[in-house]
Amino acid sequence: MNTPLWVDIETAQRTSVAYCPGLLTQDDFACIKDAVSSILEVEDPVENNQGNAIYENKLCVILNKASTNDMLRQRCPRVLAKILRFAKNASRQQNWTAPGGPLESCGDVEDFQVRTAERWRYSVGGGLSNQTHFDHGSLLTLVSALDDGYEGGVFRTGLDADDTMNEHYMHPGDCVCFLSHKYHNVTPVVKGTRHSLVIELW
Repeated sequence: MNTPLWVDIETAQRTSVAYCPGLLTQDDFACIKDAVSSILEVEDPVENNQGNAIYENKLCVILNKASTNDMLRQRCPRVLAKILRFAKNASRQQNWTAPGGPLESCGDVEDFQVRTAERWRYSVGGGLSNQTHFDHGSLLTLVSALDDGYEGGVFRTGLDADDTMNEHYMHPGDCVCFLSHKYHNVTPVVKGTRHSLVIELW
């Protein structure tokens, strides 16, 4: 069965990105790191996510798999609660689920479920180069920066009327929320290692 396309692609491009500076803390980063370590003790990266067999200069660890006891929810409930609260507030501020909004037929954000929770690690050369990448079938996507010890690796959304991408220079703990069908990508990392937490809701 095909996953539904909840929002027209062109409509999604015209929506704004919500921004929450400093949503996550150093304690939250440590909690996420501990969850990742616990997962990789019982699953190698390819067992956890088959995409890791082909990714170049990047690694994705799925944090909400049943096979590893939904580690994000189990180990980091405070992190998840913060992010879900931000999603609810962002939707209210942007009128995404309000009458006439792009997600009006999808119910209240409080009823959305976590589709996937991923910790991404980009090393030098790693990025997401597809300028028209979007998260097909999800409703909202939230991206949180977990560090800043790198150069490059700029998170971008778009496209604008002139076909350019909006660049989001995020500091550790910052989080953005946007419609999942809005294009987004990451420029290549040129120095250091970039870590981020990506959560999709549906």
